[in-house]
Amino acid sequence: MGIFSSARWRALFTAVAALSLLAAACSPGPEPVADADEATESSIPDDLDAGVAQSTTTTTTTTAPENPVIAVTFDVGVSDDAIRIGYSIDLSGPSSAEDAVLLDGHFARIDAANEAGGIAGRVIEVVVLDNGGDPGLHQQNLTSLASDGADGVLAIGGLTQPSFDGATASALAGSDLLVIGNRVLESGVSVPRSFVPFHPAVCSDTRTGVAALAASDDGERTQFALLTSDEDWAQASADVARALVEDLEFEVVLDTSFDAEAADAQSELLEALLDSDAQMVWVAGSAEFLSELGAVLALDEDQPSWTWGGTSATSSAAVFDSIVGPVLADVYQVSRAGPLVEDDSLSDVREALAVVAPELSIGEAAPAILGWQQGDLLIAALEQAASADDLTRGAVGSAGVSLAPDIPETAVYEIQLSSARNATLSAVGDSGLAEVFNESDIPNTLTNPCS
Repeated sequence: MGIFSSARWRALFTAVAALSLLAAACSPGPEPVADADEATESSIPDDLDAGVAQSTTTTTTTTAPENPVIAVTFDVGVSDDAIRIGYSIDLSGPSSAEDAVLLDGHFARIDAANEAGGIAGRVIEVVVLDNGGDPGLHQQNLTSLASDGADGVLAIGGLTQPSFDGATASALAGSDLLVIGNRVLESGVSVPRSFVPFHPAVCSDTRTGVAALAASDDGERTQFALLTSDEDWAQASADVARALVEDLEFEVVLDTSFDAEAADAQSELLEALLDSDAQMVWVAGSAEFLSELGAVLALDEDQPSWTWGGTSATSSAAVFDSIVGPVLADVYQVSRAGPLVEDDSLSDVREALAVVAPELSIGEAAPAILGWQQGDLLIAALEQAASADDLTRGAVGSAGVSLAPDIPETAVYEIQLSSARNATLSAVGDSGLAEVFNESDIPNTLTNPCS
């Protein structure tokens, strides 16, 4: 199991991205803690001089906070020296670049907490496991991190892939472990008791987005195309879109899915789209696929008059801040809860991320910003639990749930190109989005598939 200090994460990621699991290159974790059912009170050593256990692949050392250690009750993932926070993310698969940026955000926030004295005088250690983009391996990783033994952690720091919702719920169902997640888990899923999401469910994204497509042309257009990847979350979006399209009495001229990792399959799908008579297009796939679709539009002299929409998982500020951004701005609507970047509250985030990853543009930094926000909630939960002298899993989980952000109704945004395109994180930029449609605009005549 890998335990990493954060200052050199990006260089380390480059070196280990090809590895299937970080567990092969690590030093031992903290001494075993008490069983989860038997919380103990920590003893305070007379001469505290502990540092973060290091991976053998990094040379950076994060020293323990200078603040005195505070006696607290704890069970798993906490010692007299450290607090262990776990991650299961993609370091070697299709989403590895995005997940590495997400970690930049988490590490920036955790660095700030450690530099301010840690939590109850303890340094925060980060334990990262690679899921390689495989939901099965992700479930195994979470089961390991949730264990009651020496490898267990106090909380799960952040999750990104909507495809892994089922694996997350399966591994952690009934657990008190705080899990900082990405999306609201769909109804019918056994949700971990202390699961805290940041984005709406795929169903809400799809329902609002398809309704916005229907409203965008006053019902004069009726020919609909559905493009989805073969990932579970994208197929769930497709099911919702089909139900709405049937209610709207649209004609489905193309309904196809593609292998998320097969470039030739995507090319065939693009050719089929160009050959279709589609007027509206719903997309549920990766942001990279959206970028590829935008490139097709940019190169096509006889550009079809499409109106596109897609889930928040399909949209990315990095795509809108790229060469295909101007093309997508003419045709694409973003379905999500809140804009990509909220400028009025990001000055501290930009300053911290500019130190950790100065090469990132504002557009590319969307995952890092999500990572910072997830990390900020994590730190707040740790601080709240520590203030009650209780760093058990149950106490931290309850604190996280009490601090969970309100997820607003999904809205649909048009892309507004920034005047500061490709600016660095230390510069001022904007979200590039303007709201044009929200949940309350959906007509009552549409059946709600999300209830």
